[in-house]
Amino acid sequence: MTRLQRRTVLLRYAGITMVIAAGLRAGYAAFFEPLPVAVTSNWAAKFAAGYAIFVAAYVLMPTDDFATMNKRQAGSVAAQAVAGIYLVWLYPSFVVTCLLVVVAWQFALLLDLRRALLACATQLFALAMIKCTGQPMPRSR
Repeated sequence: MTRLQRRTVLLRYAGITMVIAAGLRAGYAAFFEPLPVAVTSNWAAKFAAGYAIFVAAYVLMPTDDFATMNKRQAGSVAAQAVAGIYLVWLYPSFVVTCLLVVVAWQFALLLDLRRALLACATQLFALAMIKCTGQPMPRSR
């Protein structure tokens, strides 16, 4: 196994761990933190649907070639990014936000530096818009 292949496998395991941790954290919230969950109707079903899409796109991500991004990889990473943003919108938790890190490392492996930074900046902008939505404006004295 080459060094690049070994690194890819280890990153894959780290990604799987983060995906599982996000699901467990949301499950904990559904049972023991009813206040954040009660804000959205059918929260559990919506989160489960978004989580299933993220997991399916992550599992089906082609890992045979990490030299350049092909169309299947682009579709899979795009689905993960959209599902990740959706999940953070539903439940803005640190662990759930870490799903976007899983997407970012895939951008880093598959794209040149400029495109990877642009893709990550797009994710960051979407994340900032979610965090800012609905937040009260600070009062100046």
